[in-house]
Amino acid sequence: MTNTYRMPHAAELFTSHDARRFSGDFWTPPVWAQRAHAMLDDELGNNWRDNYAVWDPACGTKNLTAGHTYRELYLSTILAEELRLSSHINREHPAFCFDFLNDSLHPDHPFPGHEPFGNYPQPTNAPAIQPYPLSNTTHHTAKPTHAPVPPYPGVPQQLLTSLSTQEPFLFLMNPPYGTATNNNPTSKTGIAHTRINRIMADKRLNKAAHQLYAQFLYRVLMIVRDYRLHNTVIALFSSDRFLCGGSTWEAFMHDFLQDFSFMQGCYFNAAQFSDVSNRWGIALTIWKQQAGTSPSEIILPLERTRHDNPAIIERFGQRVIRRGTQREFLSTWIRDPIKHRRDYLPATTYPRMSNAFKVNTSRSSRCRLLKGSLGYAHTNANDIEHSGKEVGLYSTAFGSAHGVCVLPENFDRVVVNFAVRKACYPTRDLWICGHDNFYRPTQSVQQGNAWHEFVNDCLIMSLCSASGSHQSALRDLIYMGCRYDVPNEWFYFSRAKLRSLAEQYEFWELLDDVNRADGANGARVAGKPGSADPSGAVKTVWNDESEDAAKNSAHNEESLPERYVYQRLCHTTLSHCSQDVYHELLSLYSIVMPYRRDFYRQSQLLYTSRSARYMMHTKGNTLCTTSAASMHTRHFTTPHTQAKAPTVSRISAATLASATHAQQAQGTAPCQEPLTFGDVPIHLHPSTSLHAWDAGFRQILLCTRAAGISTKDFDNAFSRLKESIAIRARQWKML
Repeated sequence: MTNTYRMPHAAELFTSHDARRFSGDFWTPPVWAQRAHAMLDDELGNNWRDNYAVWDPACGTKNLTAGHTYRELYLSTILAEELRLSSHINREHPAFCFDFLNDSLHPDHPFPGHEPFGNYPQPTNAPAIQPYPLSNTTHHTAKPTHAPVPPYPGVPQQLLTSLSTQEPFLFLMNPPYGTATNNNPTSKTGIAHTRINRIMADKRLNKAAHQLYAQFLYRVLMIVRDYRLHNTVIALFSSDRFLCGGSTWEAFMHDFLQDFSFMQGCYFNAAQFSDVSNRWGIALTIWKQQAGTSPSEIILPLERTRHDNPAIIERFGQRVIRRGTQREFLSTWIRDPIKHRRDYLPATTYPRMSNAFKVNTSRSSRCRLLKGSLGYAHTNANDIEHSGKEVGLYSTAFGSAHGVCVLPENFDRVVVNFAVRKACYPTRDLWICGHDNFYRPTQSVQQGNAWHEFVNDCLIMSLCSASGSHQSALRDLIYMGCRYDVPNEWFYFSRAKLRSLAEQYEFWELLDDVNRADGANGARVAGKPGSADPSGAVKTVWNDESEDAAKNSAHNEESLPERYVYQRLCHTTLSHCSQDVYHELLSLYSIVMPYRRDFYRQSQLLYTSRSARYMMHTKGNTLCTTSAASMHTRHFTTPHTQAKAPTVSRISAATLASATHAQQAQGTAPCQEPLTFGDVPIHLHPSTSLHAWDAGFRQILLCTRAAGISTKDFDNAFSRLKESIAIRARQWKML
């Protein structure tokens, strides 16, 4: 028994670590193998090993079946090496090489209507496949350095006989967890290309077929139906995703639950397995062949091994998994009001962003804006796991899409989706609830008296969340060879308020921006960089005359409509929590204004300086010949240092545009490089557009951090609002 428990460590000497991680193949620790046996004892009685023919189709080194006696046991794997290493375990029962996802049980009866064995492409980034030439789903191994592996028999005749005579069967398995759709640089492209995958695709189950454990389940279902078995049990270690519903699993689970019903299970951290990440969980579930209704909820006890005695498992809570359809999901609800809209703007009329200030350099047009869009909501998937980094709001298109356009028709739903997903994102134990889905509010909730207040609270949270609130005004943004002005329709103060602050702190560049008639929806194409047309160089030349003009401008405020969100707030009654956040936000805007002014001017100084150095390097001191009339000098003091700052030299807009365009042609444009100011540990980019009057929370947050301004009062008010939203969302079963 002791040697059996140490077998995985011996096997690791011969099996590639990278290959096992690629396929998601992890050996079952003995303590959890015994937990599976205990659950089967509880469900089937202590004699199930005598009453059932047991087959482990992914046996590895036989941990799941070691230490017990069976009347009839079959052990198969795709690696002959694993069988050699575990040859002393269950040696009285047949162990054979068999690719459960590609091989036919009988050589005379291959999978009908599908390609012959071996015609499937290998994964593009898989480790080398040695010594057993199977399909691309193999648990890849490094070439052994010891003696050649002896041949092993094919499918035992006794297995075929037992299936044909419809004996009670139990499939006890811990299949690989690899998936072909990982959203990261190590995506396992091609790993799911098997015959079972093709069969599932033909039945329109191809979304679930990306998961290898789903393919194992479906192969079991095929065997049950092909041999007309009537007493079958499945004990399965796997991810819990297939239990959580949604479009990926609806058709698969509908088919699977025609034959099987859930009996019991448990859930534990994947780190209980050797050398596995603790960021996800593993479900051990028991399924029995019987007709029954599909449960709307599945309850799994949370279990772990004791710290003082790893051989003992203890319970510490429970996981309630709500199974819903795609139609019930929050991600569907926010799309419903605009699902029939097809009036997209031309792709060349707006930039696409990677974050608040960085443009997406891909030329793909995956993200498209509808006419009248107020911005874009990036809302990937519908579960908690993706809510941390893959949910955000933008004033223009988001480069990788996976979201929805924001229009007045779905605005309320978008802010509710954003706030609920952010408010309910856990700070710890994500492995427990990460795959839980969000659900649309019921009609009774939406018609209740508390709903409108809840929507307004969600609106305030969506404007100023440090995680995901990327709505930002951008000026002179260079994207795909054009300059753009991007207005921020999510701005929440009036032009008059910003005009007053600009005059109070002598921020004339911002005042000039207030006075610009840019009230149109969407981004404004300003022209080509370096164009001779004055409109091609939008940068404002800062001089005394423009200051006086800005101070004395008499623009008609009525001709410049306020931003959409501010208009909404003018007709909205906020809760006490939202009022506190809004008040603290206004205070931050006032406090940060002098820092924002001087950070902007310093960024322009360094931006200009770098352009000048580049021009002198590439065009023979071109700027040295610039006349004094084209330059302007002014001194100012930064609030941070209270010391005399360097002289600000202004270069003509046409010259600066020419330098920028030349640098961009060689991929060295200064606007692509963050700027660091002296000893202050900050990085501000000219594209942050700190002079934009409708600059968003992200821009203000950068300045508070750069200047060392405390946001404690704002953070406390925001935390109270966030907690209030999370409480109501859970009360209304939106999670």
